[in-house]
Amino acid sequence: MPPIPFRENNLIYKNSPDMVPGFAMDGPVSPWIPTEPGIENRFHLFDLNQNHFAVTVRCAPGSVIARHYHMGAVLGYGLQGRWKYKEYDWVAVPGTFIYEPPGEAHTLVILGDEPMISYFHVMGPHIQLDENDHQVGWVEAFNLLAYARQYCKDHGLDASYLETITRR
Repeated sequence: MPPIPFRENNLIYKNSPDMVPGFAMDGPVSPWIPTEPGIENRFHLFDLNQNHFAVTVRCAPGSVIARHYHMGAVLGYGLQGRWKYKEYDWVAVPGTFIYEPPGEAHTLVILGDEPMISYFHVMGPHIQLDENDHQVGWVEAFNLLAYARQYCKDHGLDASYLETITRR
């Protein structure tokens, strides 16, 4: 594709004193933080400007992430193990790319005897549902960050990495 001619008034993003710099982190800086029985999260990004978060999720065999839907899109990538959404026929394995559109309710079920590890970029809150599809809670960047801070404090863990991965 040939470059599109540059015009100052069409610029979407540009460097400014208020711009938050990007970052790169090597290795597992953050600890695994449990959120539900059999479910642990390693957080990589809290973007409070857009209410996004990026996380690697590790789930024990047979565990379930209860029925929920997302207010924004979710991108995911399978790293280890097998899992599926109870509501669909496909199975995610290592190397599977996952796209979840906003508003699609699903229940994540871990298959087999191996833990599941997958990476997700969650773009907005997700709404937790009961068996009758009534809202019973929500998860978002803000309350996950608060939970991660409290977990680190309660368990004597260094939470300074949270500031490094948080965008305001």
